Amino acid sequence: MIGNSISRKRSSRAIYLVTGSFVLVVATFLVFTVINTGLSQAMMMQGDKDSLTGEIVAVDNSHNLKTLTIRSDEIGQYPNDTVNIFLSKDTDVKLCTMNDPAEDIIVSRDVTIVYHEVSGLAIADSVSEQC
Repeated sequence: MIGNSISRKRSSRAIYLVTGSFVLVVATFLVFTVINTGLSQAMMMQGDKDSLTGEIVAVDNSHNLKTLTIRSDEIGQYPNDTVNIFLSKDTDVKLCTMNDPAEDIIVSRDVTIVYHEVSGLAIADSVSEQC
């Protein structure tokens, strides 16, 4: 009887170690899966960078983000289609003659914009005036 009790204790310890190890492996796998999924979603949200050249037809400063409306033949299926591009604090703006370019963007300038999409919105990475 005593020998039988000792072997049961050893068996339950072995089962406990195997179960604990399995739980640890599964938990580690889940943590890495969640981390990789989060990184993938963040990368997908930023999207690929694209560019377009066109004329600024409107500037909207009424929101926290400045919005430019650009007329370009490179978008849509009709000539003179427009697109709204949002400028963030990280947007690199280079105009030909201005000292403070982000504040001095005006209508009728021809620009090239490099942008990416976030949740369906076009966010400018750079705005360069064609001098």
